[in-house]
Amino acid sequence: ETLGDRRHTQYDMHLELVVEAAEAEYLNTNFPAANNLIEMVLQHGKKLLDRNPAYEIKIQILVAQYKFNDATDTGLQALELLGYPVNLSEQEFLVELPALERLEDYPLMTDPAQRAAMRILQASLASIFAGRPQILLPVVLKQVKLSIQYGHSPLASSAYAWYGTLLCGGLGNIELGYQAGRLALQLLEAREHKAVTYNMFYSFIQHWKEPVRESLSSLAEGVQSGLESGNNEYA
Repeated sequence: ETLGDRRHTQYDMHLELVVEAAEAEYLNTNFPAANNLIEMVLQHGKKLLDRNPAYEIKIQILVAQYKFNDATDTGLQALELLGYPVNLSEQEFLVELPALERLEDYPLMTDPAQRAAMRILQASLASIFAGRPQILLPVVLKQVKLSIQYGHSPLASSAYAWYGTLLCGGLGNIELGYQAGRLALQLLEAREHKAVTYNMFYSFIQHWKEPVRESLSSLAEGVQSGLESGNNEYA
């Protein structure tokens, strides 16, 4: 039976159940079953936003199988469909960050398509880092600029943490990178993004400004959060 076989009144519930089942199969490394459920959503989801969670899980499955280029291509394709393509030649990396003391005045990202794009961007980062690092900067910049232009979503914390990591590392701007990292921690709310944010900040940012021993307990906390929330790759 497919999503299209369901009556309209049951469609939303059936869609959610199929997506949850696909994620459960992925977390149990039953990739063929997960892929079957994902294809059901991709083929029969009525709207693009209905299909977006399936793209996220598909990316995670490909990463778990070390198919990094396929995962990256899937993410870039989903972003094109959403109307938020990445400028892969983007190299201007300095952006003006929101002030910590004025975060309460900053708008929230409410547009469903923009929030979906943020999720696809986040899901794609690990595969890009491993398989196509030359486009990592423009992808991270896309997340950061979406957050600054349209407001913060729950994923803003991990976006700023990744940005801070790049700034402190290869881009050589420790002060701005540390500022981005502190911003990431300040914005962190959803448990599902804690493993990402803690991994990036306490592994790659904090030690540039503080003793490395200060990061150990938080790293352990991030591992536990990742295991509890199903974020295996960052755990």
